[in-house]
Amino acid sequence: MARASKHVGIVVSQVSASGLRASQRQSLLIGAAIAGGGVVAAAGLALGAFTLWQGWSLGAWNFATRGSAILLCSGLVLLAVRSLLPVRPGSQVRSGPEPVDLALERAVRALTAMRFGLAGCAVAGVLGLAGVTLRYAAGDPPALSPAVDVAVLAGATLTLLLFGFRVHSRLLRLVELRRLLRRR
Repeated sequence: MARASKHVGIVVSQVSASGLRASQRQSLLIGAAIAGGGVVAAAGLALGAFTLWQGWSLGAWNFATRGSAILLCSGLVLLAVRSLLPVRPGSQVRSGPEPVDLALERAVRALTAMRFGLAGCAVAGVLGLAGVTLRYAAGDPPALSPAVDVAVLAGATLTLLLFGFRVHSRLLRLVELRRLLRRR
């Protein structure tokens, strides 16, 4: 049992030493994600509303579909930003298990934001292909193949999934670390 306690002591000292740097780095990234996501969502809501209005008033249903997709994706960005607000940079921790708890909460929130991103990719894919179908039905096929859009969305989805796997493995390590710290 003394050996396990020694290992926990080593882990606690490593968490204390590297925890502050990691927390500061996470705070910067979360702050940038909140600021950038807010700007992108606001611009997307304005562009989506304009595109939907233009599509509706001109009878260009592929534009109405595109505007709807932009509005839905912007709403998902807002939800992702909202999920990060409780762990924004102002979240300060002292010592002991608090840095681990904050890192754990940030990992959970990052997974939530990633899931909103995956939902946005699905919305963009489904409504994008619906818009292309409407253009083909109207006799005015798009100049660019829809395969390009699908490839870009597939790349974004793959990136989000890889990010999610990385965060999930970190989450599992943090859960184990918290369990060890509580047992101590």
